Amino acid sequence: MAGDPSGPIRVLYAEDDSSDADLTREYFGAHEPDFEIDLVQTGEDCLARLQQGGHDVLLLDHHLPDMGGPDVLRRLGELALRVPVVVTTSVGAETLAVQVLRLGASDYVSKDGEYLARLPGVLRSAVADSRARREPRYPEARPQRCVLYLEHHRADIDLTTTHLADVAPHLRVEAVPSAAAALARLHEGDVDLVLADLRLPEMTAFELLHEARRRGLDVPFLVVTGGGDETTAVAALKLGAYDYLVKRDDYLTRLPYSIDHVIARHQLARANRELQRELDERHHLQQLTAQTLALLEALQKHAPIGIAFMDGECRFQRVNDELAAINGLSATAHVGRTIADVLPGISGHLDPLCRKALGGVPVSKVEINGTTPASPGEVRHFNVSLYPIRDVGQAVVGVGLAVAEITERKRAEAALREHAAVMADVARQKDEFLAMLSHELRNPLAPIRTALDLLRRVGATDDVSRNAHEVIGRQTTHMVRLLDDLLDVSRITSGRVTLCIEPVNVHRIVADAVDTVRPLIAARRHRLETFVAAGPLIVEGDLTRLVQVLVNLLNNAAKYTDEAGTIRLSVTSDGGCAVLRVADSGAGISERLLPKIFDLFTQDERALDRAQGGLGVGLTLVKRITELHNGTVEAYSGGRGHGSTFTIRLPLQSPRGALSPLTAPVLRVPSRSMRCLVVEDNVDAARMLELALSLEGHQVRVAFDGRDAVDLAADFQPEAIILDIGLPRMNGYDVARAVRALPGLGRVFIVGVTGYGQAADYGQSQEAGFDAHLVKPIEIETLLNALAAGEDGSLR
Repeated sequence: MAGDPSGPIRVLYAEDDSSDADLTREYFGAHEPDFEIDLVQTGEDCLARLQQGGHDVLLLDHHLPDMGGPDVLRRLGELALRVPVVVTTSVGAETLAVQVLRLGASDYVSKDGEYLARLPGVLRSAVADSRARREPRYPEARPQRCVLYLEHHRADIDLTTTHLADVAPHLRVEAVPSAAAALARLHEGDVDLVLADLRLPEMTAFELLHEARRRGLDVPFLVVTGGGDETTAVAALKLGAYDYLVKRDDYLTRLPYSIDHVIARHQLARANRELQRELDERHHLQQLTAQTLALLEALQKHAPIGIAFMDGECRFQRVNDELAAINGLSATAHVGRTIADVLPGISGHLDPLCRKALGGVPVSKVEINGTTPASPGEVRHFNVSLYPIRDVGQAVVGVGLAVAEITERKRAEAALREHAAVMADVARQKDEFLAMLSHELRNPLAPIRTALDLLRRVGATDDVSRNAHEVIGRQTTHMVRLLDDLLDVSRITSGRVTLCIEPVNVHRIVADAVDTVRPLIAARRHRLETFVAAGPLIVEGDLTRLVQVLVNLLNNAAKYTDEAGTIRLSVTSDGGCAVLRVADSGAGISERLLPKIFDLFTQDERALDRAQGGLGVGLTLVKRITELHNGTVEAYSGGRGHGSTFTIRLPLQSPRGALSPLTAPVLRVPSRSMRCLVVEDNVDAARMLELALSLEGHQVRVAFDGRDAVDLAADFQPEAIILDIGLPRMNGYDVARAVRALPGLGRVFIVGVTGYGQAADYGQSQEAGFDAHLVKPIEIETLLNALAAGEDGSLR
């Protein structure tokens, strides 16, 4: 029924073009079911139908067979038929549009490509405005709107504001007298609409609209104008004004509805823009999502690790090519199947991890092993990680699986462990061999050195004897040094060496080293040139080890220099370091050998006569001991036949307390005759020790095995026992324990004399109850010092 807001909108459509009429009716029938279209083809039929009533709006073509659109509008005014009219015009017919609006049309629509889409909205707006005019007042519940009113005539301002306050209290009118004031107010915001008279003193409403748009002020304009300005008003519409009103008799009546209509259209346009922006953003996000999904798809497909996604029942949903190859099944053969279905040889390890991930707990980098269809019967190793997959509500809906095969790595690790075990066994065997070699070689050296000491004590009577003594002593010392080097390099390379650190004068190091090597230098008729800087040069170090370093360098210089050569030893200070340099005029070092000269067992090519000797461990000891003292050593040579230079740098320290004396240690001997028991299975060594101790005035008994030693000790009640460790029938450790258990011998002084000289051997001797541990071959003075210390209790 006409006028019922809840019913359909009944449209009387006056159109003589059947094709346009059909298109319009088809569009409304397909897209706008709340419209009812009645078609007439002439002006007279149109007027007759309107007089019958029942239509909400007239859709009027501007050209009918019997009369034009303006003629129909004039006849409607004459007949007092108050029905809203929307005129359809050809594109560009602006003059006609202005004419029909002046004659009372509610709106007009140009027949362009989009006019059918705009037409329903224009018709609804026209019907709503018409219904609103028939109501006495606006509902009080309408939202407040701020209208900025630009008018320079005071009478028009008063008339308009009074009328709007009366019929549209929801409109708050702010009157401003000029365009400049309007622009300033618009910059403050909170303006819903600009109501501007077309003719303003300083600029037209058209120009004001242009300036507002240039400044980015998004406020709708409603232009009011007197008669004759329609062309300018239409130009304002093209620029962006929403509507214009001509000041005629019903101007004030139409004004509040036009204001609301413009504000609503502006809000709708703004909402459409926002919606379009959101749609554009959504489209952009969809594109990004598609790109991300494509990237993830490519990464998953071509990743070098196996990747899979499983549902809440741990059934495979997606599997990449790498995991398919690892498992030995195609990717499609996995889908919908459980771990037990696909991998029965691994499911026992993997199923619990999958359930844990389904419980929300990530599982990272767990190693598992088992068989797969890819290699039946072969145990393979894998590194797996499983992660919970959650939906938007954070509920776990599946599991992500990442698998990296580490079979080859595990095999390599096993091979390395096996190799390390072999190398450790080799190292152990080497240490045992060196210890046994040391023991076996020291045993025959012991009686030789003891016999030599005895001969020196009784004195040589001719030059031959003296020369023989010197040769035996020199060669014995050399053999002992070779043994010491072998054991030292084993201890140092395995980190088992202990340094006795104290302030040491470098002069003392040089003096002791030169005294040690002087016999070798003299035997090869070398000239030793020394230069030592004046004043003390103090380093923190182990005197014995530092002397060993310099002795090794001087020995090498003497050995690898032809007889009657020159060796230069200089000591200076530079940059907070003591610099010790040993240079020779000897064989030199080849370019091939120089970079690895300090490596263990490194030797240059040499003749079959092995005249230069050596084991290839001396320079390794030099480097390791120097580094243990925070120092450095460098080697230089111009090549074969051009000599060699070795330079050692040791950090200098300020003197702290007394330095090691330059004099030899004082020999201490027991103050009285002691009962001494010698236990040694080497008869020569035992007899030499017996003779040496007897010459010192001690009572001596000898035993050649462990059991005899215990029996003899019970009878002899010795005050000191010189006890070999490697004995037949009962070893020295057991002898020591057994003797201490005898009545009266709990505190007997026991000196271990053995060829075993490694750190573990010292510890084992101490645990067995030895008071001192001497390594063969021993000098008589060393033994006497030990007995003297035992006598006064300083070693207990």
